[in-house]
Amino acid sequence: RFLDTEGREPDFGVTGSPLRVRLEYTAQDKLDAVRFELLFIGSDTHWKTTVHNGDNRLTVHPGKGAIEFLCDPLALCPDVYQIDATVDRFGAEDPLDWLVGCQTLPVQSPYAVKGCFQQPFTWSVPPDAP
Repeated sequence: RFLDTEGREPDFGVTGSPLRVRLEYTAQDKLDAVRFELLFIGSDTHWKTTVHNGDNRLTVHPGKGAIEFLCDPLALCPDVYQIDATVDRFGAEDPLDWLVGCQTLPVQSPYAVKGCFQQPFTWSVPPDAP
């Protein structure tokens, strides 16, 4: 889910404005050293951000959970992006799961933007995650 700063689901992202991406999951087993990754795939580019906290590894417990990515500011160019989500263990060659095209994000911009570039991000496990 995409969320604005007030927790509402926007119709589109805006270049230069904050955007939260909430990834909800259900784990069958306890997993250590887990990394969640979102891939933003535009019409003319393949843009990717990997979420992890340095050498700290996220532990996932059985049941429902969530992780949020904060893109502040959103640095994507205007386009319509297909979002893939993956989960893997650090150091693994193949993902444990890969959701292809799980969401679409249209991005508009109040600026004349050309090209694409790496998006800064932070991550957290939200306090209301089950």
